[in-house]
Amino acid sequence: MTDEMFRQMKDQMRPREETREALRAALAADAVQPPAAHVAPPGPPRDADSAALAGRPANVSGPVRPGAPRRGRPGRPARRRSRVLAGVVALSLAGLAAAAVPLVGWLADRASNPAAERGARTSSSGTRGTASASSYDDVYAAVADVFERQQLERDSLAELSLGDLAAGAPEAGMMGASGGAAQPADGAAQAADGADAASSLGGYSETNVQVEGVDEGDLVKTDGDAIYVARGDTVKVVAPDGAATAVVATLDVGTRLETWAATSDTAPAWAETAQVKDMLVADGVLAVLVGPADLVYEIADGADGPAADATVFHAETATLLWDVDDPAAPKELAELNQSGWYVSSRLAQGILYLVTNHPVASEDSVDPDDPATFVPVVTRGEQARPIAAASIALATAPMAATYAVATAVDLESGQRRSEIAVLGCANTVYLGHKNLYVAGWSWGSSGVTATDLARVSLAGGQLSVAAQTILDGSLLNQFSLDEHQGHLRVVTSGWAATTLPETDEGGAVAAIGVMTRVRLAVLDSDLREVGAIDPLVTDESVQSVRFMGDVGYVVTFKQVDPLFAIDLADPARPKVLSELKIPGFSAYLHPWGEGLLAGLGEDGTWDGQLTGNLKLSMFDVAQPSDVSEIASSTLDVYWSAALYDHRAILVEPELGVIGFAGEGHGGNKYLLYRYGDAGFTQLAALDLPTASGTARDNALIGAYGETVRGVRIGEELYVCSTSGVAVYTMDAFELLVSVSF
Repeated sequence: MTDEMFRQMKDQMRPREETREALRAALAADAVQPPAAHVAPPGPPRDADSAALAGRPANVSGPVRPGAPRRGRPGRPARRRSRVLAGVVALSLAGLAAAAVPLVGWLADRASNPAAERGARTSSSGTRGTASASSYDDVYAAVADVFERQQLERDSLAELSLGDLAAGAPEAGMMGASGGAAQPADGAAQAADGADAASSLGGYSETNVQVEGVDEGDLVKTDGDAIYVARGDTVKVVAPDGAATAVVATLDVGTRLETWAATSDTAPAWAETAQVKDMLVADGVLAVLVGPADLVYEIADGADGPAADATVFHAETATLLWDVDDPAAPKELAELNQSGWYVSSRLAQGILYLVTNHPVASEDSVDPDDPATFVPVVTRGEQARPIAAASIALATAPMAATYAVATAVDLESGQRRSEIAVLGCANTVYLGHKNLYVAGWSWGSSGVTATDLARVSLAGGQLSVAAQTILDGSLLNQFSLDEHQGHLRVVTSGWAATTLPETDEGGAVAAIGVMTRVRLAVLDSDLREVGAIDPLVTDESVQSVRFMGDVGYVVTFKQVDPLFAIDLADPARPKVLSELKIPGFSAYLHPWGEGLLAGLGEDGTWDGQLTGNLKLSMFDVAQPSDVSEIASSTLDVYWSAALYDHRAILVEPELGVIGFAGEGHGGNKYLLYRYGDAGFTQLAALDLPTASGTARDNALIGAYGETVRGVRIGEELYVCSTSGVAVYTMDAFELLVSVSF
């Protein structure tokens, strides 16, 4: 690849007018085709929240502002609407340019980029300035500054060659940091084991969550009286009653929003493509969180064709509250909207906390006299308003014009208690009992991945941004964060760009190499670092994290699985107590009674090869200085959503039971295992429910397809999916009934 070719690539990344016109024409004709492959930066966070964000466009979502033109509204130009998958935009217009610009942001210093002089991003040991805007003028100035710096960075790339890239790239490893197979039990033993457990079963299982007392949104929820199963744009309400289990009601969210779109000027533009994202239920109130299934564009027709600045990329999340005291007769209570793609939700002490990601559409779409064009909007019924300037936190030199939007909704009253926005994206959410933490990954000025982190005080639902900082490296998922006794413990992995070597003429472009460095930091309430282990390990990637009181457990992997036990009793002096090396790695860790830690992951060999099978492990952590693996089982399973989504796991240590859906040589099954004195034994491999009239598509399972959850209510197990509910006894795992949707 020559310097001229590189400059041509950069010119292509920059959105030109003819490119924009071509896209508008394609959208108008519904002719946009999906890309051949999704381009993602190295080392993205891995969790359910970020999986939902994968392929999502950068800076291509427009606000829904009060008085915005709607389809068919008198006195407004007609709009032509097109829908394409969000992934399409990742390789078009600002999405492509925004993905490339941060990757080479570390070249700004070498090229004396004025953007770097205007506002340098701080490192992990320094808390970045946090201030509420005093007016919308302050917010507009901050957003405009982001777009200006992004353009300056694009311009600087045009002057750089591959030689500059190779000479200026960090050296490999430099981070810029501061400061035996499970055997099915025989029939008699299996039934006996089940009978012992079932004889005293009561209550019901809840969603597997990170923090005790803090519920998390999911696509299957139960309050013990009913099971709520999301299925596209509907919610099936199931009355659990053993063999008499039946669907007693259906909430047709799609029809509900389509009617809203046809009759209301404030209905979201995506109402016709609504899809349930998650649900929460408590005290007789069901919260259904709804967002667009597809990315919706609207192009206004002017006198001379499509207006140059009228392309709007809509993204909002709606909260629909239902009274389900009588599950067979749900009553709608309230509807509340907020700008942005759905990220995650939590429920604590009757308050629903909802986090969305709201990118400003483009520089052309911003009107300094209309705050709703550059500020997130919240809506209740027909009343829509931009978030108050005083509730918007501004930081020094944010990487993108993207807001993390958080709202607090009282389920009992149906009222929104407060809302805040932080100029900085969120793809990882952690909620403790006193604070909400929102984090988004980006590229630091030194070419290393970074994490924008904000602490939001809950104060009984009166949200306020209390502190912000930038951390070196990126988070694996929400388990990388943990709040304990006034301190936040954080585990990050730094991904650094190495060189981009030239290839022979006609050859493919070589992939950008990355090296990792794992660090653990302890932060105070101001998000200032008070202690760290840096590095914890180099040239390895984090696979799982779990904090348990004064001890943290971190699994990394390169050839074998080191399980680190870390003493965090003194926040200023964290230290490694032990390091256990075993083949494979655990992708999820779960406390399992006194002195035990369960792991679910992938099996491997001592030379670093993964076998393709899942593995269950049990670790003795009674003495963190001497952790040992006391039981392990290689499973006849090669895929499960449970590897990436903890909500997909049914975990009941008091019963010794763990369950999840998995795909193996026997097909897709719901698998149940028991841990006891003999280690792990398989209790059952249960058939999944099938959809009414059609066979279930076995290729759709887990995070990227059909959602499957196991719910125990009393002495029955309800295997729920978007296809239906299959009911089994917990003693002999006899199928009682299968209800198709």
